Amino acid sequence: MHRTSYEKAISEVKPITWFWLIGAIFGHPFYNVLAYLICTGQGWYIDTSTNVTLINMPIYVVSLLLIFVLRFAYHRWKLASKIKMNFWFSLEVFAQRKAFQTIGLLTFLMWAGEVEGNIAGFIYFPITILLGTIISILNLKRLRTIAHYISTQY
Repeated sequence: MHRTSYEKAISEVKPITWFWLIGAIFGHPFYNVLAYLICTGQGWYIDTSTNVTLINMPIYVVSLLLIFVLRFAYHRWKLASKIKMNFWFSLEVFAQRKAFQTIGLLTFLMWAGEVEGNIAGFIYFPITILLGTIISILNLKRLRTIAHYISTQY
């Protein structure tokens, strides 16, 4: 198997990559709901009034960061078998593949604020399912494109 080295310094990472990275961390609707359910399931929330909860924001953000780290580690592991690349190059590739997740930042804002039970069920949940499905399909298509490229090149 032919291995190629891809190197990039942090200064060479495109500025738009950092925006896409924020989308990759906080923008996928399904991961936002997962982090929300982790926080509420562990009791890391405040009941602000009847049927209204506010999750602990630092723990919510840390949960999303941990989910991101797991996803990125899996991405690095899968690509490492085909292409030798340094951390920054791999981070940029990951962020570019997840660029469409930036439209899901809306769901981060929805679930991070005060959530009333009926609003969550009738408005937030359908928006999350719709955006999550669209983003997942787009991400899968982009990941299959890079997988096809890698399989034909190496």
